[in-house]
Amino acid sequence: MVRLPLFSQSEGKGEVPCTEAQLTTIFKEHDTNGDGKLSWSELELAFKKLGSRWPWFRTEKGFRHADEDGNGFIDIETELKLLVAYAYKCNYIYNPAAVKVN
Repeated sequence: MVRLPLFSQSEGKGEVPCTEAQLTTIFKEHDTNGDGKLSWSELELAFKKLGSRWPWFRTEKGFRHADEDGNGFIDIETELKLLVAYAYKCNYIYNPAAVKVN
């Protein structure tokens, strides 16, 4: 069994975690076909952009947290807040090249 540290990767490095607003922007940008939903592949690309070490794992966990109706998509209007809450707990580091601030 592998144990991962529970502390933020940014501790002591002067780096700033992404805000919920920044995460929301990243996820919305990855609705590439504009259907108002995030597919598995769209979400995996978003986690890659956020710098996830294991984007497929984060995608799986993201769907478990946010896909309340079980349709295989994360609806931007009704389920995105759950996804953002999950991703926020992962302490992704703010990267200006990856995250646009609106």
